[in-house]
Amino acid sequence: MGISSQGYRDSIRKLYEKNLITAEERDFLISVVGFRNIIVHEYATVNPIFVKKIMKNKEYRRLLEIVYNLRKKAKNYWDC
Repeated sequence: MGISSQGYRDSIRKLYEKNLITAEERDFLISVVGFRNIIVHEYATVNPIFVKKIMKNKEYRRLLEIVYNLRKKAKNYWDC
């Protein structure tokens, strides 16, 4: 696709600039990256109520939706 980036947030920004994701998807992905950083780097304490809400509402499926849509769009650039 001819896109290079300097990290997660930069990747998200560039996907948005290339119109491969919507503003809503961009914002969601930024929040996912922030949550990942909290968990992986222990920046803060994870609120179990927040995690329970994510699991109960199956909000993680939104990430899979975005990835699936990106994969469909990527077919214009290479065979996947």
